Amino acid sequence: MGTMYERDTETGKVHFHEVTQTEVERVGTVIVVRDVTRRVEAQRTQDQLNLELGAAQKSQAVSTLAASLAHDFNNLISAINGSAQLIGMGKDVDPTTAQHAKRILSAGNQASFLVNQMLTLGREIATHNVFDFRNALNEAQDLIRPSLHDQTIPDVQPGPEPLEISGNLSEASQVLVNLILNANDTLAGQKGTIEISLSPACFSQGSALSVGQVQANVRYLCIHISDTGHGIAPETVNNIWEPYFPTKGEKGTGLGLSSTAQVVQQAGGAIALQSQPDHGTVFRIYWPLAQQDASQPCPEAADLSGVTVLVVDDDAKITDVVGAYLERCGAEIGMCNDPYLALETLEEDPKSWDVLITDFNMPGMHGAELIEKINSSAIETDIIILSSVEKSTISQEFPNLKYFGHLSKPVDLRRLGSVVQNCTNIMTENLDENTYS
Repeated sequence: MGTMYERDTETGKVHFHEVTQTEVERVGTVIVVRDVTRRVEAQRTQDQLNLELGAAQKSQAVSTLAASLAHDFNNLISAINGSAQLIGMGKDVDPTTAQHAKRILSAGNQASFLVNQMLTLGREIATHNVFDFRNALNEAQDLIRPSLHDQTIPDVQPGPEPLEISGNLSEASQVLVNLILNANDTLAGQKGTIEISLSPACFSQGSALSVGQVQANVRYLCIHISDTGHGIAPETVNNIWEPYFPTKGEKGTGLGLSSTAQVVQQAGGAIALQSQPDHGTVFRIYWPLAQQDASQPCPEAADLSGVTVLVVDDDAKITDVVGAYLERCGAEIGMCNDPYLALETLEEDPKSWDVLITDFNMPGMHGAELIEKINSSAIETDIIILSSVEKSTISQEFPNLKYFGHLSKPVDLRRLGSVVQNCTNIMTENLDENTYS
């Protein structure tokens, strides 16, 4: 008994046949051949579906775990960033301490970006801020300087004029960090140079693009990063942008360049790559320049004198940092690490608290449940959600939930203060909560 197959020479289709052999007395050997092509193909399809189902279940399990870890990590980063901001805002802080605080804040922002990038890989991310890309370069320099080899010579030319783009400062600086550290690794401790320069409108139609597309009627910022390292092997150059394709062997995760490509494409940009073994590598990133009138100034420190704010989070580090900053702005602060206690506090005097700042994922009482109880009661307070949970997720699961604004962790404390101030401004009417998302 066995299975054999034959290929149709005209159609190229393979047919499977099951062959059985039976010895029959007085008859001899009886051989039966059955066409089992459909059964074999059905089994193969079923096996493939089982594999895909298993992969999907594993992916879902990893996503669930990653979401849980991201929540915990963002809480830690919120406490680190907030403390760094408070240190840097001190009136008597010396310049060295202020610089250390700035470096801690930059590293915290990068850590938050990396955590969230793991969750958003393959999804589109909306970005709305306009900033000078030279700020991203300065931030990246602070972060990568301790990691550069002693023999690595950075040649940085940011340019004399502001180069404003629309996006996220942390994402932009992470793009630079990824590419500069990759260039540093290719030098492998040998003496070499990494050139980084910024210039406007330098795309030429003759340039071959590895990632994304450019448009003829759009002005671009060109970010030039080149090194004198060993270059990229021809057999891997087309795969380096794929998720989880490591370019550093076992030392790499394969996420650096894939996340770089994702960020640039979502911004409407493109990447050109030139590399030859033993002749170095050149990356040119083309990022659309923002309209000149789209720039928005950073919020100044808010004046919250006389404003009462209740801060609710199951993590005491968050309530301590947020409470300390808002108190510094003049607000009267109450802090709760238990949503039930927070609700009880609000119910005792429904008109005593101007603003409630609450986490969303909390044990015991979910943030949505707390907000719904407040909305259905006589409590008069504006609600701001401060959470690692994305606003789009909240809107999908709780479409009728009413609150003033949403801010993601880790939050810039000045931004939070500005939102609280706008929240309590009696001249502001019909505010769109999306402004603060």
